[in-house]
Amino acid sequence: MKLTLFYSFLFISALASVSCEKVCDEPDIDRLNGLKFQLPVEGPDGFTEEELADLMFVRYVPFSEPLVGDTIFVDGNNLIEGPGRFIINDDFPFTNTSAPYFVTYDYMVEGFTAAFFVQIERIVLKGEYTGDCDYVNEQKSFFLNGDSLDLGGQEEFYELPR
Repeated sequence: MKLTLFYSFLFISALASVSCEKVCDEPDIDRLNGLKFQLPVEGPDGFTEEELADLMFVRYVPFSEPLVGDTIFVDGNNLIEGPGRFIINDDFPFTNTSAPYFVTYDYMVEGFTAAFFVQIERIVLKGEYTGDCDYVNEQKSFFLNGDSLDLGGQEEFYELPR
């Protein structure tokens, strides 16, 4: 009886460990949903190292009176994604570990030396899991300087106009 009980316990333990085993890595949803941008760094319209060095990011609450916002200055030469490349999400340029998340805000990116300015507004995301481990970003729409864009499903960095 004790031997049967032991084998039953062993079988149930093995079954439980198999059912709890991690099948795949969780996709990086924050990166997949992030807005990926590239400032031009080559050619006649490319930013110089000096121009990239003084970038300012502003996030603000849309339609707030007075304007409620946060500001951060970054050296665009030393961004994690590479010179002039960045992803706006809950990790950059501002950390959002709890609500409200990055889509709640509108953003401005400015470069003073380069006399550069872009405004990113009304971000809308839509995505879904397609199986246990795959995630597809179907919609990543926003307004860039008043023009409507949708980069849903794309992984490439969108080059910002100078």
